[in-house]
Amino acid sequence: MSDVSLAVEIKAKTGESPVWSKSKNALYFVDIVGGTIHCFSPSENRLSRWDFGQYVGCLAEKRSGGLVVAAQHGIYSFDIETGGKDLVSDIEAHLPDNRFNDGAVDSHGRLWAGTMKIPQIGSGPVGRIYSIDGAYRVREHLSGLSIVNGIAFSPDNRTFYAGDTFAEKVWAFDFDADAGIIENRRLFVDFSALPGRPDGAAVDEDGFYWIATPGGWEICRFAPNGKLDRRVPMPVEMPTSLAFGGEKNDKLFITSLSGKISTGTEDRQPLAGSVFVYEPGVCGAPVYNFAG
Repeated sequence: MSDVSLAVEIKAKTGESPVWSKSKNALYFVDIVGGTIHCFSPSENRLSRWDFGQYVGCLAEKRSGGLVVAAQHGIYSFDIETGGKDLVSDIEAHLPDNRFNDGAVDSHGRLWAGTMKIPQIGSGPVGRIYSIDGAYRVREHLSGLSIVNGIAFSPDNRTFYAGDTFAEKVWAFDFDADAGIIENRRLFVDFSALPGRPDGAAVDEDGFYWIATPGGWEICRFAPNGKLDRRVPMPVEMPTSLAFGGEKNDKLFITSLSGKISTGTEDRQPLAGSVFVYEPGVCGAPVYNFAG
């Protein structure tokens, strides 16, 4: 197993939502606060960028082409060829201070995404978790959260994971993939005794849950029973999210932020905001495209 190395040098204010594209052999990721979408091609060492014009929480490839994007003002269909975006669902129009944050696509092509109050305005338990199917029909599943993060699915499609960064907890739920229902919420990991807080996550083929821990200078791997299995030191204080990718789905790409690092640590982390890569010795669980 190798150490963490640099994949993309960039000063993202809030790098997030890495998603590997098998069709493009490339990595999508966003800068939430910067309002931009990026795509990095390792084979060409090329970085593309699109300005979205608002906070961008998470994204996924669509089966029909282009991207589905959960952003500040709702769910969008995004054309990567033209840069055009179409608002397809303004889910929280009644909550103008909210925005979308973390998300992932299940085996049936639904996008599961969570919301939060915009930090510049304040924080509070007004976040919710929704699922959006390929026809852009929306279902609300959970409310009363502060910052939704860590959304992921077990390889057998029986467990749904989600966390709340401010609450410092990640929960597991029973997941009915056919019906698109989560139930039996239970504590999976309590981060209150660990460095950092829970953020973006991914699951490997063995069912272990990998999560970024901003403030902790590390990423962590947890067994399906919630036991801490591995801690991987990071060269930055604020790793934010991660995704498996590469031609063999055996590389772990890790985003980070540069906008909120601790004062006095700048010299220790000149690459804050960049994207990193780690070879964990295991492949990731399958990644699915949005059904739209």
